[in-house]
Amino acid sequence: MLNKIQKGKRALIAFGIVAIILGALSAVGAVFCTIYSNARWWMIAISAVLYLIAILGLIVGITFVWTASAMKATLGNLKELNIPLLNGTLNVTKCPNCGTEIDKNDKFCPKCGKNANGLKTCPNCNAENKQDAKICTQCGKEL
Repeated sequence: MLNKIQKGKRALIAFGIVAIILGALSAVGAVFCTIYSNARWWMIAISAVLYLIAILGLIVGITFVWTASAMKATLGNLKELNIPLLNGTLNVTKCPNCGTEIDKNDKFCPKCGKNANGLKTCPNCNAENKQDAKICTQCGKEL
């Protein structure tokens, strides 16, 4: 299952590729209209519009693909900003036990019911210990 950032990244790449293809086809059409225009004003106008579409399509396409490729690299920086709008996308993690996508603030997985942060709770002092710990790091009792 993809999170919102991964879905957005795929959508940006798809739209970018479509824009690049549109730009390339418009460039081919503009060259064709320019070659076969025979100085007809309407053919020259069509070629000018196609050149404009080609340039804009290539710029938008390259920008979308470039932005999508940079999304993963900036993910760590976005977490530090703590923008409420991004909370739905950045506060998602996977359960260490079953792999279900859960909110980072959840203490227990809604699917398997295990501790979502991968820690064991000491029955003696309620301290949290690593999942593979055999002895509590706070009180020294066996887990």
